[in-house]
Amino acid sequence: METQWLDPYLWAEQQWGTLRLGDPRRTRRAVQLGTALAACPEGSLPQQCGTWAELKAAYRLLEGSTLDHPSVCAAHWQHTRAQAQRSAGPVLFIQDTTTLDFSAHPATVGLGHIGDTHGQGLMMHTALTVTTQDTVPQILGVAWQQTWARTTVNKGHETRAERAKRRTEYDVWAETVQAIGSAPPDCTWVSVGDRGSDVFSSLRIARQLDWHVLIRLAQNRCVRTAQGDDKVLDWMRRHPPVAMISLSRPAEQGRPKREVVLGVAYDVGWLRAPRTGAERHHPAQQVWCVRAYELQTGGQELEWVLLSTLPVITIEQALEQWNDPPGADQEARHFAPVSP
Repeated sequence: METQWLDPYLWAEQQWGTLRLGDPRRTRRAVQLGTALAACPEGSLPQQCGTWAELKAAYRLLEGSTLDHPSVCAAHWQHTRAQAQRSAGPVLFIQDTTTLDFSAHPATVGLGHIGDTHGQGLMMHTALTVTTQDTVPQILGVAWQQTWARTTVNKGHETRAERAKRRTEYDVWAETVQAIGSAPPDCTWVSVGDRGSDVFSSLRIARQLDWHVLIRLAQNRCVRTAQGDDKVLDWMRRHPPVAMISLSRPAEQGRPKREVVLGVAYDVGWLRAPRTGAERHHPAQQVWCVRAYELQTGGQELEWVLLSTLPVITIEQALEQWNDPPGADQEARHFAPVSP
């Protein structure tokens, strides 16, 4: 995966040259800092700034009361979305949540618990935008990002109505799609997420905004199939493979690198809303299910079940949805259809 880089200064000017920070000098400083970040993205802030004077100037800018996360990022978000609207092929908005660990700074205020609740920090959710119209996918930028601090909720004292209205971290997937906005006509925008994105409300809201969704299944949800009502995992595990993929699994946990053969199966069904909660009255959502699993172990060690709102009616489309699972080596691999 690649990104199209301009000259670092031109890129930074494009992103932050229109910032209004109360003083033109602060805007110029923001562009200078952005240039340093783009020129050395893998470095720390002292490495990026180069000198003590530049580092102090960066600290003064970042500590200013006129500077906050949304105001700094808004121009970049809009630029990324504009590029996505002009893309001729499908655009992937790859969502994920990162933990920002500030446990080494106990005096910092405004943080929440992280991990096993003994640490402190922030949660940051990002939508990285990637276009797939070229042979090599291109990174367009970040279309949305938000941070929050976890708070302790006394769930035992909530009423059912209060619990239904309370925001949870699972809402962030739908909030991201809503913040970016409806997919333009003739554009294919796809929200991509891991197991944490297996939230019915996120799927429903994305479809209302003309988005498509590709997620990894986490819950054994109820599904309506051509044969009747079933559970997604149970249903897909009864499907024989229609294709096989050979790939290399890297060494891990003391086990050497090895070759594995995965079976791939797919089918279409209607994902039913949860029986309880705020989503229980909403209609079912049509999804195509793709399962890839290690044939030798029957999926006990390696198994991925994906849900896609994009139609999957051929083996090639099933493989496109699946692509490369986590933990798969990026070496060349081959597949062969299974004879009926």
